[in-house]
Formats: sequence, structure tokens, C-alpha cells
Amino acid sequence: MPCSLIILAININFNYYEILTHIGHSGKVLVMKVFLTVLVLIFGFHSWTYGDDIRDFEIEGMSVGDSLLDYFPKYLIDEAINKSSSLYYKNKKYVQIGASYKKVYKLNITSKTYDDLSIVLKPNDNSYKIYSIGGRIFCKDIEICKSKKKEISSDLESFFSDEVQIQNIDKNHNADPSGNSKSFTSYFNFKKSDAYALVAVYDWSNKFEEEKNYPDNLKIVIVGEEFGHFLNNEQY
Repeated sequence: MPCSLIILAININFNYYEILTHIGHSGKVLVMKVFLTVLVLIFGFHSWTYGDDIRDFEIEGMSVGDSLLDYFPKYLIDEAINKSSSLYYKNKKYVQIGASYKKVYKLNITSKTYDDLSIVLKPNDNSYKIYSIGGRIFCKDIEICKSKKKEISSDLESFFSDEVQIQNIDKNHNADPSGNSKSFTSYFNFKKSDAYALVAVYDWSNKFEEEKNYPDNLKIVIVGEEFGHFLNNEQY
């Protein structure tokens, strides 16, 4: 492991124990999960020292460009795509499906680092190539999520260095016309492509939490070049 990775792991570990002295049990559980998430990111980015290829980054062992068939049976992926909860993008060019350790999902993973994953595919692609992957951690305490988001963003900024342009956007969430739901997002846009990564906290209004069952969450997303180009030029 490069020295820079060792130093970062030590720094994160120190912050983790420092925070544990100031929070209760439920907070400890959340911080532990976020701490594990950061470690997964660190050790998953096996070519991170070069920082110029989004395909080197992993969430739960999966990377942009991988085939989802390497992780799940074809029939389960098809069932997930055909679920009413699947999210189709403009002209049904891409579809987002979910995976989780929770049994209500068609695609089950064993790890509980994330509460669920979001995976973007092309609906009629027989290779089932992954174009984007993200992981969510649900928040019991939104302030802890915001704090960890800042730490993760700072560490990612150090790793990416000059390879990305960083954009921080805090705003009312577009899905909630009342203006009571907020998003806090840091984008890490690769300068040489449309690929990017993001770290975000979504703070939903009480109404959305109760009526729509939208949980507050911390989310980490990896977006490949092709899907990033689609989002920037076609979807919106």
C-alpha cells in the first residue's frame, strides 16, 4: 500500500475514535458504517495513486465497466429491471436498479456496509455492463451524516488532487416543491472526461419521510464517462 493510503487510513481511524467519545449508541453504529465505507473506498481504489480512471474505483467490489453477470444470475437481474421500482432514464436508454442485504430486493449482497446500492445498466444490453454504481447509508442523525460527508469529501479531494474539478452544491431538493428537503453534494468531475464521483447528504422533510418513506441518507456514487455524457447532454 502506498504511504499516502496508510496515512489516510490512520487519520480516518483517529477521527472515528474521537467522534465515538461524543455520541450515543445509535450514532456509534452509523459512524462505524461510514468508517467502513471509507475503508472500502480506499482499498477498492487499487490504482488511486494515478487518480485518472473511474473504472479503478469499486463499491462492494463492483466497478463501472464490469458486467453485473459476474455478481448476480441473469434471471434475477432481469427481474430487478422489470420491477415497478426500477428507475428509467430519458427514452429508456438506461435503467437504475437496486441491490441490498435486505431480502425484499431481488439482488442480494452479503455486506451491510451500505443499506442499499443503485446500479445503472442499459435495459437491452446482453452484457449487463455497469455504467454507474452508488451506495446509500441511512441516517439516524443528519448532523453526523453531514460531518462524515465533509470528512470523506476532504479525503477524496486530497486523493484526486489535480485530476478533478470539485463542485460543492447545497440546495433545496427538486423533488420537494415545499423547499423543506435539502441536498448537500460534492462533485468530483474528471477534467479529461465526463466521468465523476459524488458524495451527498439528502435531508428529507418530515412529510417526505412519513408519506413517501424517504430516509435521510449519505450517498456515494461513481458515474462512468458514457453515462456522465448522457446525463450532461441528454437527460436534462
